[in-house]
Amino acid sequence: MVCAELWKRLVALEPDEVARRAGVRLDGDGAYEVDVLNEIYRVDPRAREVVRTEPPAPSKSDFMRNTAIVAYLLGAEEIPPSGEWVGPRDLIGGREFFIKPHEVPVQKLVERFGSDRGAFEEACTTLGGRSEQYADAAFSFLLFPRLPIAVLLWLEDEEFAARATMLVDRTAGRHFQLDALWAGMKLVRNALVAAAGPNG
Repeated sequence: MVCAELWKRLVALEPDEVARRAGVRLDGDGAYEVDVLNEIYRVDPRAREVVRTEPPAPSKSDFMRNTAIVAYLLGAEEIPPSGEWVGPRDLIGGREFFIKPHEVPVQKLVERFGSDRGAFEEACTTLGGRSEQYADAAFSFLLFPRLPIAVLLWLEDEEFAARATMLVDRTAGRHFQLDALWAGMKLVRNALVAAAGPNG
């Protein structure tokens, strides 16, 4: 369940203006259709409801995901991505925020994909990722219509342990407060791990 205060703020906004800022569609009932990692969610502020419509299958209620979607609708600005990748800590306030307990959430990616490039590439493709020329394997995604995010993976070898990181577009801090951006990065991490399934 999304915080009541966030719903209250969203209901108070002009729907056409929100849709334009966020780059989302508005249906005839005043609900928003938001693309999230190759899925579509219908956000109905008056019913206080977030429902996945594509692919057409039941989706479990997910507090973190739903809150991130509503936070995006509230904060998105009508600006295109800059095309410049930066680390989350390079955003204004990032060096203070992205430390324990809010470190960039990649450890589960390392555990699942650190020795399995094939599974990583397959999971990224499933989520609509685009291959990027970084690290040993890297993919970028549109987490939300105006928010690209990239996941970089270095595989383990005889000398070095596996590691991973995430990059965001330079404009990310314009759309999101840092806590909501952190939640969005966790959405990407969780979706990749779920798409890959268990090891072996």
